Amino acid sequence: MISVIIPTYKNPDYLDLCLRSVIEGQTNKNEIIVVVDGFVDRSKDVLKKYKDVSVIEFEENRGIQTAMNIGVWNASNEKVLILNDDNVLPTGWDVRLEEVYDENVILTVNQIETTGPGMYRFPVIDCGQTAQTFDFEKYLQVENQLSKQEFTPDGNIFPIFLNKKWYVAVGGLDTFYNSPNWCDVDFFMKLQLIPNLSYARTHYVHIYHFGSVSTRKNGEADLFRQLEGHALQQYNYKWGYLPNLFENAMKHNNSKLPFDGQTIRGIRP
Repeated sequence: MISVIIPTYKNPDYLDLCLRSVIEGQTNKNEIIVVVDGFVDRSKDVLKKYKDVSVIEFEENRGIQTAMNIGVWNASNEKVLILNDDNVLPTGWDVRLEEVYDENVILTVNQIETTGPGMYRFPVIDCGQTAQTFDFEKYLQVENQLSKQEFTPDGNIFPIFLNKKWYVAVGGLDTFYNSPNWCDVDFFMKLQLIPNLSYARTHYVHIYHFGSVSTRKNGEADLFRQLEGHALQQYNYKWGYLPNLFENAMKHNNSKLPFDGQTIRGIRP
């Protein structure tokens, strides 16, 4: 069985679609944990529809790092799938992920993006750019056509499927950052300090991704961009280098590693 962790932030329409896809698409009865990161009243009506979902509520917004950490720490299963609330899952997602699971592999689950191309080379197919215009049947058809038993080395990107112990071993997402935009980069850097872990992207399952709709829709994109610069500086303080994500992604198929010749301050591989 899998524990599915879904942090949500004043995003009820997309959360509703996400939960519908998780529940209707599963073959087994998995554990589903939704962490409501503030603005609890906005999600209540949606969550009432789904009786088998475990809900953790923060009365005040505490940030995605804390929401995700609390969700994973409360997971009952060793296999954990971490989603955004603006993700949609296909039919049979759970049995397919179980087929490709490896305890010592951190698996990025491939995504279908509405626009692009982007730096992570996700397939770009528009099945609807809002929850209201989303064409579920088109997505299922497209996802079925794209699905193949293939792994590529360009992982280290959320959403991820992993063993809970690795998330706990590195302390989850670091709440040191005052922006969510660099805590995931930091998270994968910490994982790379654990020997014998490997990283891959599975093309067996494709999650539909609307793309940060809660922050864009609620007029907070400017604030997030401002905080991103602060978080990048914090990352440099901690690790001792400033990665160029785009060039690293193109060169290494892994956007989190330093360039050739760069070192992480005080840490040897």
